[in-house]
Amino acid sequence: MTTTENQNQTNVLYLIFKVADNHYATLAENILEITRLHKLTVFEKMDKNLVGLMEFRDKIINVLNIKTILGINTENTTPDNTQILVININNKTYGLAIDEIIDITQLSESDIHKLPYQSDKPFITGLLNIKDHQTAILNIEEMINHSNIKIIEQEEPSQQAEQLPEVQPVQIPDITHTYDLQNEEKEYRFISFSLGEHIYCLSLKYVKEFAKMAKLNITQIPYTPDFFKGIVNIRGEFINIIDIKPFLGINSKNEISQKSKIIVINSTDLNIGIIVDEVFDMINISSQQLQAENSLKFEKNKFILSELVMENNKVISIINIDKLLKDNSMYVG
Repeated sequence: MTTTENQNQTNVLYLIFKVADNHYATLAENILEITRLHKLTVFEKMDKNLVGLMEFRDKIINVLNIKTILGINTENTTPDNTQILVININNKTYGLAIDEIIDITQLSESDIHKLPYQSDKPFITGLLNIKDHQTAILNIEEMINHSNIKIIEQEEPSQQAEQLPEVQPVQIPDITHTYDLQNEEKEYRFISFSLGEHIYCLSLKYVKEFAKMAKLNITQIPYTPDFFKGIVNIRGEFINIIDIKPFLGINSKNEISQKSKIIVINSTDLNIGIIVDEVFDMINISSQQLQAENSLKFEKNKFILSELVMENNKVISIINIDKLLKDNSMYVG
């Protein structure tokens, strides 16, 4: 493949996750939310490829058992630390029970290699090597269709179903969450993205989903500020589309285009999606590093929490989402 062909390839955002000892990657655009397994309804007689039913935003969704679908031999238990990928396939919502989120990264066609063998699982569409781990590309839509799962169609879980003990759910993101840097020594995951010539990041806890501008039908509202680009309906929710460049003092020549991306933020106060030029990889920032950087008062812009110099000498600014959402300018009308 020539250099020109490589440059013309489109990068696509993938989520990397772990099931047992295996790593898989799937398109991030199909993922609505990531949550912990909380109240689960289990039926005595149900498809072996189902874990059970769980409630998600006032709806009951089927939680798929990816281990049985992939033929992974494990004990028939569902630990409390199981994570659920809430996915949307053909306007239907499912939960996918996995063990751990590994990464979110951009991949191009050249990164993915063909299978070197004939697989009996047509939903495994390719392989790639990430951090010395062989990772299989998983087409979730094809997996659901191929597995012929007997989906439980009902509005509410049966009162006769067995319910596992409820554990504390984790919503992504909780906009009121603050880091307790003194008591926690761990790494936090951030999504990095570009606005003009600048690189920014925000905590993965604040990211609800990603969308492509080209796939959205944005309704413009007259007599609103220039930064307010309109409203879009994403699966029944009205999202305010915001250009945050003016808030960050960015005078960019990069115009908003069909190639722009939307990062949808989940907030109890506002339903907003922020426009970015490009979404990059997920980066890990330690609590110690955050604490050190935050000890220096940052006054360039009130919406920037701090700036970090990464190993590649790139400067990344951490956006203070809390302060941005509470700014009076955000409340149009």
